[in-house]
Amino acid sequence: MADSRYNIDAYIVPMDDEHQSEYVSPHDARIRFISGFSGSAGLAIVTKDKAALWTDGRYFLQAEQEMDCNWELMRNGTEPKPPSEVQWLTSELSRGSSVGADPRLLAAKDWLYIDSQLRAEGMQMKLAYENLIDLIWTEGRPPLSDEPIVVHNLTYAGKTWESKVEEVRDYMREEKVEVLLVSALDEVAWLFNLRGNDIPHTPVFKAYAVIDSDSVHLWVDPDKLTDEVRQHLRAPGCQIGDMCVTLHFYQEVLHNFGTYIRQKWKGNILLPDESTFIDSVSFSFYNQVPASRLVFVESPIVRMKGRKNEVEIAGMKAANKRDSVALCEFLAFMEEEIHAGKEWDEISAAEKLKEFRAEQTLFRGISFETISAFGSNGAVIHYAPSNATKLPIDTSSTYLLDSGGQYLDGTTDVTRTIHYGQPTEFQKEAYTRVLMGVIDLATTVVNRKITDTQVQWLNEYHQLVEQEMGAVLRQEDRQRALRWLTARTAPIKSANVTPSA
Repeated sequence: MADSRYNIDAYIVPMDDEHQSEYVSPHDARIRFISGFSGSAGLAIVTKDKAALWTDGRYFLQAEQEMDCNWELMRNGTEPKPPSEVQWLTSELSRGSSVGADPRLLAAKDWLYIDSQLRAEGMQMKLAYENLIDLIWTEGRPPLSDEPIVVHNLTYAGKTWESKVEEVRDYMREEKVEVLLVSALDEVAWLFNLRGNDIPHTPVFKAYAVIDSDSVHLWVDPDKLTDEVRQHLRAPGCQIGDMCVTLHFYQEVLHNFGTYIRQKWKGNILLPDESTFIDSVSFSFYNQVPASRLVFVESPIVRMKGRKNEVEIAGMKAANKRDSVALCEFLAFMEEEIHAGKEWDEISAAEKLKEFRAEQTLFRGISFETISAFGSNGAVIHYAPSNATKLPIDTSSTYLLDSGGQYLDGTTDVTRTIHYGQPTEFQKEAYTRVLMGVIDLATTVVNRKITDTQVQWLNEYHQLVEQEMGAVLRQEDRQRALRWLTARTAPIKSANVTPSA
């Protein structure tokens, strides 16, 4: 950092890519490169003489195993409470210090919060578009995916991309918005009925989209576009006012976006704010939109995508049935093998399960890295077996299997706990209690209408939860979690309420 053109005293390394994705490609695994930590949630900060990483309870054991002594692990949610990222920065740095970050990788909400807290202590955030990790990651970096984008057939999508764009424009007209930026990769793929392979186990591709009042734009690597995809998007000869997609080079999105704001778009611009499990758009876009024209709310595509049409519902059911066949075949196979004394370990079992899934029609790969964990490894949340950690599977303990498949008509995620021998009384008690809770939850009928007495009880309960949990989150300076809690415990209004008997 001392040699950096930015003259900064600390550097923030987010887990995210430019699209604030939950899972990133190996090319974008910057935290893994700098620290060794390969979990999917975390944030790292490096100063001139220290380095720290914050993560949650899912990854404590994994982080301890993967990081060396140069790193300090901040265990969020534990006692004694670790300092938050901002608290740590203000304790390590002096007034007048600068903290750098790549604004393309940091969510706007996070940037704004960190910057406001630092300014209160006489410090500031600095834009660092030249990513410092990228400058030193010059050897052994996995290349970007060059897999082609493919059309997701209407047979599985159930709705054309043109009708989806019209639905989005209906929303925009109602909300008096001229421009919508689509930055989340799953939203781009859903909107245009396209699929890719840029992130392992997730059929998405790197791209940004913009819908305005008279045109649709897509920023994407042109080398990934086949003639079929171009025709699907009606891209050749696309003119303003037509229902077609104007294509741009992916690397030019920020420059083009700023130019259009100054020269083309005159109305309000909607940038996606955070919603459940989804971060807000990056600060690099937020920083370009005048405050007077900014509409910073949840992307309308979140809810549109969540409302499944009849074709999608049928596909999800069919995919789960085929996946269940594969899983049942695997479980029966493994039981016979283990009881016959055959040797199996966590990795070979996961590979065998993939073979069974691959026999099913429309299979396109696993939906996430299989959690194949025997015995004590089952305690490592989000555990992925390796040659260094794999255990043999036998009759002495439990085998935790969390796996899923990607099919053209649906995605699956199934968890099962198996014991090939005789479980202990405690294992049976714990398993049964969890099963009872799952059954109770699955069979609970939630009425669309509730009574005023139930509303009163829920509001009082929500208020209590917000007070108790909110106090903890405020003390720990966990602003994203606090915003989520506040939204979910807001008072219930009178809609769908019936008088008590």
